[in-house]
Amino acid sequence: MTALYTWRDVERVLRHVDAPPWARADADLESLVVQCAAERRADARVRLAECFGHGLKDDHLLLESPVGTSWLGASRRLRLVWEEPEDDDRQPLRPPVRPLWPYASEEPAELPPLEPGLSLDLAA
Repeated sequence: MTALYTWRDVERVLRHVDAPPWARADADLESLVVQCAAERRADARVRLAECFGHGLKDDHLLLESPVGTSWLGASRRLRLVWEEPEDDDRQPLRPPVRPLWPYASEEPAELPPLEPGLSLDLAA
């Protein structure tokens, strides 16, 4: 199981869930918002428990702290919020806040080689 230090780690785990029972799941600094039909929430909770194990509690998801850090009193949990899925005819319930490069924290599987004569010497 992947260590969950931030909301970005939570979203990384959720991106790899095959055929999730929820319509959408978005994490931010304070919460994990899961858009899921009421009749599928029990199944969604089981799938979230499979993803996050003992870190999933009734109404929140526990994040880990590196040993010896206090994070200056910052909350080490994300509040779990359930929302009904959006209809196509309505405005979104809340627009997701996204970084410019949402997958930038993942290393590429393969780096392309530099063209001959190019250098990564940043001191020059």
